[in-house]
Amino acid sequence: MALWDATRCCQGLHSSVQPTPSLLMLSVLGMIHLDRNALDDAEMSFKQTLQLHNQVDDVHGQADDHYVLGETYMRRDELDNALKSFRQALQLSEQSQYVQRQADACLKLGELHMRRDELDDAEMSFKLALPLHNQADDVRGQATDHAMLGRIYLSRDELEDAKMSFKQALKLHNQVDDVSDQADDHSNLGEIYKRRDELDDAEMSFKHALRLHSQANDVRDQADDLSKLGELHVRRDKLDDALTSLKQALQLYEQLQYVLGQADVHRQLGELHIRRDKRYG
Repeated sequence: MALWDATRCCQGLHSSVQPTPSLLMLSVLGMIHLDRNALDDAEMSFKQTLQLHNQVDDVHGQADDHYVLGETYMRRDELDNALKSFRQALQLSEQSQYVQRQADACLKLGELHMRRDELDDAEMSFKLALPLHNQADDVRGQATDHAMLGRIYLSRDELEDAKMSFKQALKLHNQVDDVSDQADDHSNLGEIYKRRDELDDAEMSFKHALRLHSQANDVRDQADDLSKLGELHVRRDKLDDALTSLKQALQLYEQLQYVLGQADVHRQLGELHIRRDKRYG
């Protein structure tokens, strides 16, 4: 779980009802279990905190408990249970005018609908989350909403809408100095430009993504960027540059022992060598 998500999940500790030491301990313990991916233990802790929040009639706390239970079920791929929990979190946060949790619950519902390939429902959820994150003055949340909308538009090949969404996400990720997400935005913009045959812009975006993924030490993403650059160089008939990029990508995939990435690069290298042989005889 990203640090900012973990922080959101603990926001029930700041509710209007002063938590008891046992409630505080259970909430923190649940988050530790979730961070360690000990999901059964996390579920048990969050169900206990929910029971205690019910006893003291703490609606904010109940909303948080349902939210983190939804997160737990999502990780176990129990999507029906996750859907119920996030909807309950949304209902309780609306009841108590808990705007931050409303926004986060809408975002999670959108992510869940994407997992189920329910893109219309996902789009609606992200569009509900966006003004709520804006109302809560949550820049990172707004950036995530825009990026997720961009992914939906990209999957539908609605390239202009996707471009606008990712550019807005990039602007906001720059504000919060999130290097890894900036890199992902540049990578997605590169994909858009590539599909539109705007190859100069595509190359520039992939190079920005590579530099930022390197800065963030995201080795797998660096390999993906290099693979995309290699493919792009082949399209532009820059075969020597393509060879350099693909060899670097292969080296990183081997370092990660990522077999599918290695196989894809070997395929690209095979096609590249055929083109070089035809060119140079």
